[in-house]
Amino acid sequence: MRISLKKQRKSCFIIIVTFLLYVSLLLSLAYTMDSNKLYGVARDSYYSLVKSHKKKKFRHNWENTINKFLKVTRLNKASKADDAMFMVGELYRMLYTYSSINKDLRKAIEYYNKVADRYPSSSLADDSIYQVGIIYENKLKDYAKAYKAYYRITQEFKKGDMISKARSKLIKLKRYAPKDKKRRPKPNLSNLILVRDIKYWSEKDSTRVVIYPKKSIAYKYNYLQENKKKGLNPRIYIDLYNTTLNPKIKQLVLIKDGLLKSIRSDQHDKDIVRVVLDIQSINSYRIFTFEDPFRIVVDVSGDDYIKAAKKDTVPDEEYKPISDIARSDEKINYTLAKQLGLHVKKIVIDPGHGGRDPGAIGINKIKESVITLKIARKLKDIIEKQLECQVVLTRDKDKTVSLEERTAIAKKVKADLFISIHTNASKRGNARGIETYLLNFATDERAMETAARENATSTFALNDLEEILKIIRYSNVQESRELANKVQKAIVQTLSKSYDRVKNLGVKQAPFYVLFGSRKPSILIETSFIDHKLEGKRLQDDKYIATLAKSIYHGINEYIKGFELAAKD
Repeated sequence: MRISLKKQRKSCFIIIVTFLLYVSLLLSLAYTMDSNKLYGVARDSYYSLVKSHKKKKFRHNWENTINKFLKVTRLNKASKADDAMFMVGELYRMLYTYSSINKDLRKAIEYYNKVADRYPSSSLADDSIYQVGIIYENKLKDYAKAYKAYYRITQEFKKGDMISKARSKLIKLKRYAPKDKKRRPKPNLSNLILVRDIKYWSEKDSTRVVIYPKKSIAYKYNYLQENKKKGLNPRIYIDLYNTTLNPKIKQLVLIKDGLLKSIRSDQHDKDIVRVVLDIQSINSYRIFTFEDPFRIVVDVSGDDYIKAAKKDTVPDEEYKPISDIARSDEKINYTLAKQLGLHVKKIVIDPGHGGRDPGAIGINKIKESVITLKIARKLKDIIEKQLECQVVLTRDKDKTVSLEERTAIAKKVKADLFISIHTNASKRGNARGIETYLLNFATDERAMETAARENATSTFALNDLEEILKIIRYSNVQESRELANKVQKAIVQTLSKSYDRVKNLGVKQAPFYVLFGSRKPSILIETSFIDHKLEGKRLQDDKYIATLAKSIYHGINEYIKGFELAAKD
């Protein structure tokens, strides 16, 4: 039976279309693999550059890294094109701090705008335009263009994470709004947001104030110099827009900790709550926000903080990774803490997550927050029985404790060690093992993934990068590394005696926010993978929990013994 010519043509057409679709799919996969590989090379070049004080001095090093990211942006269908374009803008902005050439800032603006124009659905689009605003506002002093950039965010990226900050900036720069813009509408007094609470934590060298509105709000802040004629102290004020003050909040709270004299709050206008921090003596301050729930954090620091940071920190001008520091100071027998004969008397144990934040969800739908609390309670009991140490838990039940509160608790009780307990998780679902982290720059993709997950409730903006670099630089790297090594070794050795397939993932580094600001030895332990079939099952076994707690205790005890040996020598 003959096949008609029409049917033959139809069959050929189907075969050709199928072939072209197959080729297209292969090319798409090739482009994705190629772009990911190129992006990885560019990213490695970036980390190598920012960690080297020497490399940052020479322009060709910056341009070399920029060109590597530009290669990614030139690939068709590159999966990392928006990330790469954003990084080009970042690099030009950072280069300006060394070159002081305005052309570099213009280039940064150009590439930031390209991210938003070419990839409007990218999560980096609103961040890019926010950076444009920051450059115009802080560097070029073109406030009208800064206003325009922030306004663009409120119109085009309403669901982005920069919307709240953009609105605050618009309020701050409202005098530079285009003349044809409508005036700020009258406040809707029937829909004001309640400022629920204002808390503070204080010690001699730093104080943290946290403001808790019921919802996300716009705000502005300013620092005012002392006015002797009017008898006014230097002060920081924060205006909270579209808000009303909880009548239960004390309008005057005396602090007198050497840094702040008091906190004042009142209904400054019908729709504005004003919070004022009266300053006694501070060296620096920073204000930032967190989400889930939204809150505004004010950190102030004094002279003691700066001195302590310089004294407790390993000289680290080039922001070396931990592995490099370890090689460079192998000949040092005693850390500064040991040389001074210091002791461990108080330990803060931080069970990760809790309350509204369950953390990772493992097999049988077990919550990370439940497991970490069990480990922490058991560890507390063992330490208090075996060591002459006081133990404080950041939470003793399944309740929400914000990241900033955890650090503040450690500061308030003057902890000598800070141990944060977590369980790990992986997108792949088959990862397993135990790893211990300290605060520093992440150097591998797994560490970056883990840090991103644990920092999920932090809303540091990219313009906070320089401040974050300082915080990491002033962390107690040397002592934290030694504590991490002792604990990781003890966990693996102890568990291996009773369990098979115990995988040692080693000591790593990453910028975990929960470790920020602590100048005491601080580590974060990822005890096991809660979503792994074997380890997730073990984490639900009380015997395994007890063994884990005991192994962590052994590591802490080994670390403390180091002080005793140093004292005897």
